Amino acid sequence: MGARGPPEITAHGDGGLSVDFTGDADEDKVRAAYPDAVHRRLVEVKDAHDPANMLRLNQNIRPSAGLTATGR
Repeated sequence: MGARGPPEITAHGDGGLSVDFTGDADEDKVRAAYPDAVHRRLVEVKDAHDPANMLRLNQNIRPSAGLTATGR
């Protein structure tokens, strides 16, 4: 089995990661799920609508401001 699954399955993928299947993902896994331009846009949306990172109990995109009101 390969790092991301059996070769019979991974042979058909592009090496990417679907954020829907990461569970309680670490930041690096969430980041890997998005192309650079998409991740930048998600950070812009997060900055505009959730700068305090209150909606963080998911596959979180952190706002660009660094630490938030919650300290996370």
